[in-house]
Amino acid sequence: MTEDPLEKYELEQFIKKGLRQLSIPLSRDQVHQCMTYLHEVEQGNKRMNLVKATGLILVVKHLFDSLAGISFFLQAQRRKRIYDIGSGAGFPGIPLAIALPDSEFILAERVGKKAGFLQNAVLYTGLTNIEIFGHNFREINKKVDIITFRAFSAIGKVIDDLLALLHPGGTIIAYKGQKAKIDEEIGEIEKRKGNTSLDIEVQKVVVPFLESERHMVIIKRHM
Repeated sequence: MTEDPLEKYELEQFIKKGLRQLSIPLSRDQVHQCMTYLHEVEQGNKRMNLVKATGLILVVKHLFDSLAGISFFLQAQRRKRIYDIGSGAGFPGIPLAIALPDSEFILAERVGKKAGFLQNAVLYTGLTNIEIFGHNFREINKKVDIITFRAFSAIGKVIDDLLALLHPGGTIIAYKGQKAKIDEEIGEIEKRKGNTSLDIEVQKVVVPFLESERHMVIIKRHM
């Protein structure tokens, strides 16, 4: 891999190759939305260090990683309204919004300059299914069907806050890394909540061209 800027054609072909490995059939317009978004992240990196990656590394570690968990969103009982908390540069919310145009996304980012970046990224990609919430994620006054996040927090630390925002039957879908660390987080949840109201599942995911260990934690709240 290289972190040098990519030519447009090379970037498009690389994205399509990764999408084939993920079995995600995005249209040409959706692929171009991904490319526009990645360009905005590259530009934003120059001003505010949004993520520590550029070029192909950015595509793999952030775009492909965000999309690698899409099957769990498709399998959710309800997914009309999806809440991406601590969205930062917009991962996973913006890639998911591109791939799931029939769902509504709320991206919570309380840091003003990052929330401003997200507003611009949504504008330039032409996405109409995203709302930016520039406050602490706990302050939203809407119930949601799915809550998701990457690199945000240990789940046990925020589980009560997350459950308060979910519709009955809703789902938490968290992007995580090593299984050993996940087991510690789940152990903390089970100590506090027991097994009476939640179903917790951990699934390994394979991200194209990425060797790092990646998992999805799926927590379903009972009706």
